Amino acid sequence: LSEFLEGRFESAERYQLRALAILENDCERNAAAIAEGVSNLGVIQAAAGGYAQAAGAFERALDLRRRMGDQGSIAVARDQGHLAEAYAQRLQFAEAERLAESSLERRRELLPAKHPEIATTLNNLGDMMRAQGQAKQAESLFRDALAIWTSEAGPNHLETAVSQYNLAMTLADEGRYGEAEQLFGKSLETLRMRLGPNHPQVGDVSRAYERARTLAR
Repeated sequence: LSEFLEGRFESAERYQLRALAILENDCERNAAAIAEGVSNLGVIQAAAGGYAQAAGAFERALDLRRRMGDQGSIAVARDQGHLAEAYAQRLQFAEAERLAESSLERRRELLPAKHPEIATTLNNLGDMMRAQGQAKQAESLFRDALAIWTSEAGPNHLETAVSQYNLAMTLADEGRYGEAEQLFGKSLETLRMRLGPNHPQVGDVSRAYERARTLAR
């Protein structure tokens, strides 16, 4: 875990593979732990940019869970969400959308209505829609995600700022620069406060804000 948190993904992957090898000495007894370990391996590989490998890991984790009779747990929903993100990174949007929508449906069944995982899934699905030029669908998803983060985390939380940025980008795509400018401004204020003025993300949002401000005039 420490290697992963510190960004040492190759080392984290090696440790995870060793742990899996030990568990796989008794597959029947360790089936649930193996499925979770394979899923964790996929998370590490995705963080390192190995989306093809990660997709394979998440597919295997889902298959292992199905073999155990697990068709609808939160673990399945999370693996579906991870696999959807891996597919989206590889521009496999049709399959990514199907999985993300299934993941969202399961999470809504199993979690409180304003749970952060639901907001994250809404955001990821919005990213997929925006990447395909489906601005109206993306806008609706980003608004739902923003409503959850604002309600549950507050207006000055980092996730709220990220949701504001995502929605602003979509509004800018639609030529609604005045609305986008306002949201970029709110996002920028929070990010400067939370991350400091020199953070790369602050620079990205600042440039988007200035562009929207210019085009709104």
